[in-house]
Amino acid sequence: MDRHPYSYPSLYSLPFSETLLPVTWCSSWLVFGACIGIVYLFRKNRSDVFDRGIAAALFAQFLCILSFFALAQRYTADLYPFLIFCFAVFLRAGALAWQRGVMAGLIAVSIVVNFLATACWSGSDGNLPRETRVFWNAVVGKTPAGSSQQK
Repeated sequence: MDRHPYSYPSLYSLPFSETLLPVTWCSSWLVFGACIGIVYLFRKNRSDVFDRGIAAALFAQFLCILSFFALAQRYTADLYPFLIFCFAVFLRAGALAWQRGVMAGLIAVSIVVNFLATACWSGSDGNLPRETRVFWNAVVGKTPAGSSQQK
C-alpha cells in the first residue's frame, strides 16, 4: 500500500492521503450485528428508553468528532463505540440460526482481509526490523525497494 494523490486536497484535514481499510471490510461482522441491533433498538420488546438514549449519545459523539476532523477517513473508527453498543443489543437478543451463519462467514472474510492488508503494508514499514519486512514481502510476493534481482 502506498500513498496516492487525490483530488481537492483542501477538503482534507491532512496534507497527504492514507490507504485505509473501511469498517465494512475489516469489521463487516460488527456492522452486520450492529445493523440488526439498530433494528432491535426501535422495537419495543427488544430495548428500552435507556438503550435508545445510550445509542443516541454514542452516535451524536461520532457525528461531532467526524465533523471536526472533516474528511479524514481514519476517524470513522470513532463510530466503533456506537457499533459495539448496537452489536451488544443484538447479542443480548440472541442470534437466529441464519444470523449465526452470516456472522461466521463475515468473521472469516474479516480475518482474511485484515491479514492480507497487514501483510501488504508490513513489508514497507520502515519501523519494523529488516527480517520482518523481508518475511512479509515474501508472503505477498513483493520485491523490497532497493534490492536487485541479479544473479
